[in-house]
Amino acid sequence: MEIPGKQSPIPDVPIIWVASYPKSGNTWVRFLIFSLIFDCIDPDRVNDVIPDLNGFYMGNTENIDALGGFERPWLIKTHFCFLESLPGFHNTVGSIYIVRNPIDVLFLNLNYQLILQAEQMNLSVYEVEDFSQEYIHNFLEQGGDTRWMAHGFGTWSQNYLSWVEGLDNFPRLVVRYEDLILQPVTELRRLADYLDIATTSESLEETLRRCSFESMRAME
Repeated sequence: MEIPGKQSPIPDVPIIWVASYPKSGNTWVRFLIFSLIFDCIDPDRVNDVIPDLNGFYMGNTENIDALGGFERPWLIKTHFCFLESLPGFHNTVGSIYIVRNPIDVLFLNLNYQLILQAEQMNLSVYEVEDFSQEYIHNFLEQGGDTRWMAHGFGTWSQNYLSWVEGLDNFPRLVVRYEDLILQPVTELRRLADYLDIATTSESLEETLRRCSFESMRAME
């Protein structure tokens, strides 16, 4: 399996990936990381500090200037599998992989595809039901969303295994979305420790408050 696309303009810098299969909680984790680093939240700057690799692929190089003065290894979001064809592969010094129950991931991706379909065409109730049944069948049969496979994201298990049992030897942190929900302070401290960010109990609680689901919805 290869990652399609053109050469990324990412410079020769150390990279820590914030990786996941789509709809696994990557956005939330990036907001948490931003809050840990800067002790505040600024939705407009999250994508500057932890940009999406897809943006580089599409020619968006504005983040490169924003990251130029960043003293830490660059944090870059990706849904790609961890393969040698990944731009920045040999610059990898670490990864944070967010994993979520694949059944939940299935239905979150289904909802996302339904929203896209609704924007493109006016589906009847029956067409929505047919689309949903076909999507679920294909996801289970193929092991993931075939659209994401075409992008180089692999199946759900391929994506997970590529990062957890990857080709290179570097420090990895696996964050289970469900653990982040059930024991947020413990998991957030693991995240901060991995990134060598000094915290206190108060700062962890404040980060969770800033990035609560209610706060995230209010920012939309």
